[in-house]
Amino acid sequence: MIRSAPLFGLVVLGACAPDLPTSPFGDDPLVLFRDFDGDGTSLAEALGRMDAVMDDLDLDSRSRDRRYDLPALTADDLGGATAASGLGEDEQVRASLVGRSRYGLEDDLRAQVAENQSCSNARAIRCHERTPLDDQEDPDCFVAGTCDAYRTWNRIRLETIVDFWLEAPVDFRRVVLEDGRQAVVARTWLEEPFDNDNGRRTWRQRYGLDVFVEDPAGGTTRRFYATWLGPAVGGFSGALMDNAIRRGLEDGFERPDAWLDAGGTCEVDLSACIAEAPF
Repeated sequence: MIRSAPLFGLVVLGACAPDLPTSPFGDDPLVLFRDFDGDGTSLAEALGRMDAVMDDLDLDSRSRDRRYDLPALTADDLGGATAASGLGEDEQVRASLVGRSRYGLEDDLRAQVAENQSCSNARAIRCHERTPLDDQEDPDCFVAGTCDAYRTWNRIRLETIVDFWLEAPVDFRRVVLEDGRQAVVARTWLEEPFDNDNGRRTWRQRYGLDVFVEDPAGGTTRRFYATWLGPAVGGFSGALMDNAIRRGLEDGFERPDAWLDAGGTCEVDLSACIAEAPF
Protein backbone atom coordinates (compact mmCIF):
# COMPACT_ATOMS: atom_id res chain seq x y z
CA MET A 1 0.00 0.00 0.00
CA ILE A 2 1.98 3.75 -1.63
CA ARG A 3 0.02 4.24 3.75
CA SER A 4 -2.05 3.92 5.36
CA ALA A 5 -1.94 6.99 4.23
CA PRO A 6 1.82 6.48 4.05
CA LEU A 7 1.29 3.08 2.63
CA PHE A 8 -0.13 4.54 -0.59
CA GLY A 9 1.89 7.70 -1.19
CA LEU A 10 4.46 6.46 -3.71
CA VAL A 11 4.46 5.66 -7.39
CA VAL A 12 7.63 4.52 -9.10
CA LEU A 13 8.55 6.46 -12.23
CA GLY A 14 11.25 4.27 -13.68
CA ALA A 15 13.23 1.17 -12.76
CA CYS A 16 16.11 2.58 -10.74
CA ALA A 17 16.16 2.96 -6.97
CA PRO A 18 17.46 5.93 -5.00
CA ASP A 19 20.93 5.48 -3.53
CA LEU A 20 20.26 4.79 0.16
CA PRO A 21 22.41 3.49 3.00
CA THR A 22 22.02 -0.10 4.18
CA SER A 23 19.20 -0.55 6.66
CA PRO A 24 20.25 -1.00 10.31
CA PHE A 25 17.18 -3.22 10.80
CA GLY A 26 18.56 -6.22 8.87
CA ASP A 27 15.91 -8.73 7.80
CA ASP A 28 13.39 -7.78 10.49
CA PRO A 29 11.11 -5.88 8.04
CA LEU A 30 10.87 -9.13 6.05
CA VAL A 31 9.94 -10.97 9.26
CA LEU A 32 7.13 -8.51 9.90
CA PHE A 33 5.72 -8.96 6.41
CA ARG A 34 6.13 -12.76 6.32
CA ASP A 35 4.85 -13.57 9.83
CA PHE A 36 2.08 -10.97 9.99
CA ASP A 37 -0.63 -13.63 10.26
CA GLY A 38 1.28 -15.81 12.76
CA ASP A 39 0.85 -16.10 16.52
CA GLY A 40 2.69 -12.84 17.13
CA THR A 41 5.81 -14.28 18.78
CA SER A 42 8.19 -13.56 15.91
CA LEU A 43 6.56 -10.15 15.35
CA ALA A 44 7.22 -9.17 18.98
CA GLU A 45 10.81 -10.38 18.73
CA ALA A 46 11.46 -8.51 15.47
CA LEU A 47 9.82 -5.34 16.78
CA GLY A 48 11.89 -5.59 19.95
CA ARG A 49 15.08 -5.72 17.91
CA MET A 50 13.97 -2.82 15.73
CA ASP A 51 13.02 -0.78 18.79
CA ALA A 52 16.50 -1.38 20.25
CA VAL A 53 18.03 -0.07 17.01
CA MET A 54 15.83 3.02 17.24
CA ASP A 55 17.32 3.71 20.68
CA ASP A 56 20.57 4.58 18.90
CA LEU A 57 19.05 6.63 16.05
CA ASP A 58 18.18 10.32 16.03
CA LEU A 59 14.49 10.02 15.18
CA ASP A 60 14.13 13.80 14.95
CA SER A 61 16.99 14.46 12.54
CA ARG A 62 16.56 15.53 8.91
CA SER A 63 14.51 12.99 6.97
CA ARG A 64 17.34 12.38 4.51
CA ASP A 65 19.41 11.07 7.44
CA ARG A 66 16.64 8.63 8.39
CA ARG A 67 16.08 6.96 4.99
CA TYR A 68 17.45 3.47 4.34
CA ASP A 69 17.50 0.71 1.77
CA LEU A 70 15.74 -2.59 2.45
CA PRO A 71 16.51 -6.25 1.80
CA ALA A 72 14.71 -7.66 -1.25
CA LEU A 73 11.22 -9.03 -0.66
CA THR A 74 10.88 -12.50 -2.19
CA ALA A 75 7.99 -14.92 -2.69
CA ASP A 76 9.02 -16.67 0.54
CA ASP A 77 8.41 -13.45 2.48
CA LEU A 78 4.82 -12.78 1.40
CA GLY A 79 3.13 -14.74 4.17
CA GLY A 80 -0.63 -14.54 3.71
CA ALA A 81 -0.50 -11.73 1.16
CA THR A 82 -2.51 -13.00 -1.80
CA ALA A 83 -0.72 -11.00 -4.45
CA ALA A 84 -1.65 -11.68 -8.08
CA SER A 85 1.63 -10.35 -9.43
CA GLY A 86 5.09 -10.89 -7.98
CA LEU A 87 7.99 -8.48 -7.92
CA GLY A 88 11.39 -9.66 -9.10
CA GLU A 89 14.38 -8.81 -6.95
CA ASP A 90 16.15 -7.11 -9.85
CA GLU A 91 13.28 -4.66 -10.49
CA GLN A 92 12.34 -3.71 -6.94
CA VAL A 93 12.59 -0.12 -5.84
CA ARG A 94 13.01 -0.28 -2.07
CA ALA A 95 13.01 2.48 0.52
CA SER A 96 12.29 2.96 4.21
CA LEU A 97 12.05 5.80 6.68
CA VAL A 98 12.28 5.82 10.46
CA GLY A 99 11.09 8.66 12.68
CA ARG A 100 8.70 9.80 15.35
CA SER A 101 5.11 10.95 15.58
CA ARG A 102 4.44 13.79 17.99
CA TYR A 103 1.34 11.92 19.13
CA GLY A 104 0.77 8.86 21.26
CA LEU A 105 -0.17 5.48 19.82
CA GLU A 106 -3.93 5.79 20.38
CA ASP A 107 -4.06 9.10 18.51
CA ASP A 108 -1.93 7.71 15.70
CA LEU A 109 -4.29 4.77 15.34
CA ARG A 110 -7.26 7.09 15.32
CA ALA A 111 -5.70 8.73 12.27
CA GLN A 112 -5.11 5.36 10.63
CA VAL A 113 -8.65 4.01 11.00
CA ALA A 114 -10.42 7.17 9.79
CA GLU A 115 -12.59 6.58 6.73
CA ASN A 116 -11.32 9.70 4.96
CA GLN A 117 -7.56 9.23 4.60
CA SER A 118 -7.23 11.95 1.95
CA CYS A 119 -5.65 14.57 4.22
CA SER A 120 -3.38 12.19 6.12
CA ASN A 121 -1.88 10.62 3.02
CA ALA A 122 0.73 11.79 0.52
CA ARG A 123 -0.06 14.93 -1.44
CA ALA A 124 -0.22 12.89 -4.65
CA ILE A 125 -3.35 11.21 -3.24
CA ARG A 126 -6.44 13.13 -4.35
CA CYS A 127 -8.72 11.00 -2.21
CA HIS A 128 -8.47 7.81 -0.17
CA GLU A 129 -11.35 5.91 1.38
CA ARG A 130 -10.63 3.32 4.09
CA THR A 131 -13.48 1.08 5.27
CA PRO A 132 -13.71 -2.10 7.37
CA LEU A 133 -13.22 -5.22 5.28
CA ASP A 134 -16.46 -6.71 6.64
CA ASP A 135 -19.00 -6.35 9.46
CA GLN A 136 -16.73 -8.20 11.89
CA GLU A 137 -14.13 -5.41 11.91
CA ASP A 138 -14.44 -2.75 14.63
CA PRO A 139 -12.15 0.30 14.36
CA ASP A 140 -13.09 1.70 17.77
CA CYS A 141 -12.30 -1.62 19.41
CA PHE A 142 -8.91 -1.70 17.71
CA VAL A 143 -7.97 1.86 18.68
CA ALA A 144 -8.98 1.19 22.29
CA GLY A 145 -6.76 -1.89 22.40
CA THR A 146 -9.51 -4.41 23.11
CA CYS A 147 -9.15 -5.95 19.63
CA ASP A 148 -5.82 -7.17 18.27
CA ALA A 149 -6.52 -6.81 14.55
CA TYR A 150 -8.32 -4.59 12.09
CA ARG A 151 -8.66 -5.34 8.37
CA THR A 152 -9.61 -2.68 5.85
CA TRP A 153 -10.31 -2.13 2.17
CA ASN A 154 -8.98 0.99 0.50
CA ARG A 155 -10.01 2.87 -2.64
CA ILE A 156 -7.48 5.46 -3.76
CA ARG A 157 -7.14 8.12 -6.41
CA LEU A 158 -3.48 8.81 -7.16
CA GLU A 159 -2.68 11.80 -9.37
CA THR A 160 0.95 12.33 -10.31
CA ILE A 161 2.76 12.21 -13.67
CA VAL A 162 0.37 9.36 -14.46
CA ASP A 163 -3.02 8.96 -12.78
CA PHE A 164 -4.41 5.76 -11.25
CA TRP A 165 -7.39 4.43 -9.38
CA LEU A 166 -6.31 1.68 -6.99
CA GLU A 167 -7.94 -0.77 -4.59
CA ALA A 168 -5.99 -2.63 -1.92
CA PRO A 169 -6.20 -4.15 1.56
CA VAL A 170 -4.48 -2.62 4.57
CA ASP A 171 -4.38 -4.93 7.58
CA PHE A 172 -3.41 -3.84 11.10
CA ARG A 173 -2.03 -6.07 13.85
CA ARG A 174 -1.44 -5.12 17.51
CA VAL A 175 1.61 -6.63 19.23
CA VAL A 176 2.82 -6.45 22.84
CA LEU A 177 6.58 -6.05 23.32
CA GLU A 178 8.55 -7.86 26.01
CA ASP A 179 8.50 -4.80 28.29
CA GLY A 180 4.72 -4.46 27.92
CA ARG A 181 4.68 -1.57 25.47
CA GLN A 182 2.21 -1.70 22.61
CA ALA A 183 3.11 -1.75 18.93
CA VAL A 184 1.09 -1.97 15.72
CA VAL A 185 2.12 -3.28 12.31
CA ALA A 186 0.18 -2.47 9.14
CA ARG A 187 0.69 -4.46 5.95
CA THR A 188 -0.52 -3.83 2.42
CA TRP A 189 -0.12 -5.04 -1.17
CA LEU A 190 -1.89 -4.92 -4.52
CA GLU A 191 -4.10 -7.93 -5.12
CA GLU A 192 -4.14 -7.24 -8.86
CA PRO A 193 -2.41 -4.92 -11.32
CA PHE A 194 -4.05 -1.57 -12.11
CA ASP A 195 -3.95 0.40 -15.36
CA ASN A 196 -3.70 4.16 -15.43
CA ASP A 197 -6.51 6.30 -16.86
CA ASN A 198 -5.61 5.90 -20.52
CA GLY A 199 -4.74 2.22 -20.16
CA ARG A 200 -1.17 2.67 -21.38
CA ARG A 201 0.61 2.07 -18.08
CA THR A 202 0.17 -0.71 -15.55
CA TRP A 203 1.12 -0.68 -11.91
CA ARG A 204 1.90 -4.33 -11.30
CA GLN A 205 2.76 -4.49 -7.62
CA ARG A 206 3.56 -2.69 -4.41
CA TYR A 207 4.11 -4.03 -0.91
CA GLY A 208 4.27 -1.90 2.22
CA LEU A 209 4.72 -1.93 5.99
CA ASP A 210 3.88 0.73 8.54
CA VAL A 211 5.09 0.28 12.13
CA PHE A 212 4.05 2.18 15.26
CA VAL A 213 5.79 1.59 18.62
CA GLU A 214 5.04 3.35 21.90
CA ASP A 215 7.98 5.54 22.82
CA PRO A 216 9.66 4.42 26.10
CA ALA A 217 9.49 8.03 27.32
CA GLY A 218 5.75 8.16 26.63
CA GLY A 219 3.66 10.72 24.79
CA THR A 220 5.02 10.03 21.30
CA THR A 221 5.23 7.10 18.90
CA ARG A 222 8.21 5.64 17.07
CA ARG A 223 7.51 5.09 13.38
CA PHE A 224 8.97 2.93 10.64
CA TYR A 225 7.72 2.70 7.06
CA ALA A 226 8.93 0.36 4.33
CA THR A 227 7.92 0.01 0.69
CA TRP A 228 8.84 -2.38 -2.10
CA LEU A 229 7.61 -1.12 -5.47
CA GLY A 230 7.57 -2.16 -9.07
CA PRO A 231 7.91 0.35 -11.93
CA ALA A 232 4.74 1.88 -13.34
CA VAL A 233 6.30 3.95 -16.10
CA GLY A 234 9.78 4.33 -17.52
CA GLY A 235 12.01 6.98 -18.98
CA PHE A 236 12.27 9.39 -16.05
CA SER A 237 15.47 10.57 -14.41
CA GLY A 238 16.93 9.16 -11.23
CA ALA A 239 16.64 12.61 -9.64
CA LEU A 240 12.89 12.66 -10.32
CA MET A 241 12.60 9.14 -8.91
CA ASP A 242 14.47 10.09 -5.76
CA ASN A 243 12.35 13.19 -5.23
CA ALA A 244 9.07 11.31 -5.67
CA ILE A 245 10.08 8.63 -3.19
CA ARG A 246 11.48 11.14 -0.71
CA ARG A 247 8.33 13.26 -0.79
CA GLY A 248 6.07 10.23 -0.43
CA LEU A 249 7.98 8.94 2.58
CA GLU A 250 7.99 12.32 4.28
CA ASP A 251 4.28 12.89 3.63
CA GLY A 252 3.47 9.55 5.21
CA PHE A 253 5.05 10.71 8.45
CA GLU A 254 4.11 14.40 8.49
CA ARG A 255 0.54 14.49 7.23
CA PRO A 256 -1.10 12.18 9.83
CA ASP A 257 0.32 14.44 12.56
CA ALA A 258 -0.99 17.48 10.67
CA TRP A 259 -4.43 15.83 10.43
CA LEU A 260 -4.39 15.34 14.20
CA ASP A 261 -3.22 18.95 14.68
CA ALA A 262 -6.33 20.02 12.74
CA GLY A 263 -8.61 18.05 15.03
CA GLY A 264 -9.17 15.25 12.54
CA THR A 265 -10.81 17.43 9.90
CA CYS A 266 -10.31 17.13 6.14
CA GLU A 267 -11.54 19.47 3.44
CA VAL A 268 -11.61 16.77 0.74
CA ASP A 269 -15.14 15.76 -0.32
CA LEU A 270 -14.56 12.02 -0.12
CA SER A 271 -17.97 10.94 -1.39
CA ALA A 272 -17.77 13.12 -4.49
CA CYS A 273 -14.27 11.94 -5.33
CA ILE A 274 -14.93 8.23 -4.75
CA ALA A 275 -18.10 8.48 -6.86
CA GLU A 276 -15.81 8.94 -9.87
CA ALA A 277 -14.07 5.60 -9.29
CA PRO A 278 -14.49 2.97 -12.02
CA PHE A 279 -14.99 0.17 -9.48
